[in-house]
Amino acid sequence: MKSTGSQIAISDFQYYKGNGHLLVHMPEHKVSQHIFTPREWFDFAYTNRDDFFQLIYTVLWGKLFQREVLKQIFCPEDTQIDDEFTTWKTYLQTSKIVYLDDEDYIYRLNQEGLSHCKNQEDIRPLRSLEEEITFLHILCYDPRILEKIYIKRLKRCRKAYLNAGMYHEYQDVDFKLRMIAKNKP
Repeated sequence: MKSTGSQIAISDFQYYKGNGHLLVHMPEHKVSQHIFTPREWFDFAYTNRDDFFQLIYTVLWGKLFQREVLKQIFCPEDTQIDDEFTTWKTYLQTSKIVYLDDEDYIYRLNQEGLSHCKNQEDIRPLRSLEEEITFLHILCYDPRILEKIYIKRLKRCRKAYLNAGMYHEYQDVDFKLRMIAKNKP
C-alpha cells in the first residue's frame, strides 16, 4: 500500500479444508501486482469469469484497508452477511487499489459455516447486488458488467427458494427472470 499509494491492498488466497490439504488457487491471469482506479477495479472484477476471483472481490477478508476507507461504511443490522453490502462501497472510497496474486491469505472452510447453508439468499442476498447495481448505474458505470452476475444469482436463488418451499420468494425471483428474458434485446 505504501509503495503504490493505494488505500486498499487485495491478495489472492488459499483454501484450507482442515484435513491437512491446501487447495491453492492459481489465477489464469498472471498479475503479480496491478494498480487500479475504482472504475478499473469494477471492470476487472466483474469481467473476470473465475469464481475464486469473484469471491476475492466480494469478501472483506484478504484485504488491507486504510482506516479512512472504512469510516463511513456501515454493516446492515438485519443480515448475517455484511461483506455483500459493504466491500464494494470500500472500493468507491479509494483513488487506488493494488491487487497482488500472491496467496497471502488462508481461508479455512467450515462445513457448518454460513457459506454452506442451503439458502443462497442468506449467502448472497439479492438486495445487496440490486443496491450495488443501482448505485453503480447512478455513477455511470457500465451496467452490463453486473448483468450476468445478477442473472446467475437470480437463478441460484430461484432454485434454492423452490427447494426450500419458499413459494413467494420463488415467484418474485421467477418474475424477474421472465421479465429480463422477455425484454432483453
